[in-house]
Amino acid sequence: MAATALVQTEIEPDIKSTVEEVCAEYGMNTSTMLRMYLTNVAETRSIPFFFGTEENEEECSYEPTPELAAYLDEAIADIKAGRNMLEFNSNEEALAYFDSLIK
Repeated sequence: MAATALVQTEIEPDIKSTVEEVCAEYGMNTSTMLRMYLTNVAETRSIPFFFGTEENEEECSYEPTPELAAYLDEAIADIKAGRNMLEFNSNEEALAYFDSLIK
């Protein structure tokens, strides 16, 4: 077994109890959940903020900024109208095209 390091933290008892309940619903304990979370942070070098279920999806969902929503609406309209669309015969052809844009 690989060497391990101990991680300790202090947290309010009610939060700890709720976390234990949620972990149990997913069939794991708090240590397993934290090990998974910390491994993911180390591997992706990012900190994920959303872990949810269908029951709490609405309260955890993120809304795009108005600017992003406008761009998305425009892109969807273009797709539906067949505008600003490119077709490639292979992945290599697509990659060559995108490479040409940054050279």
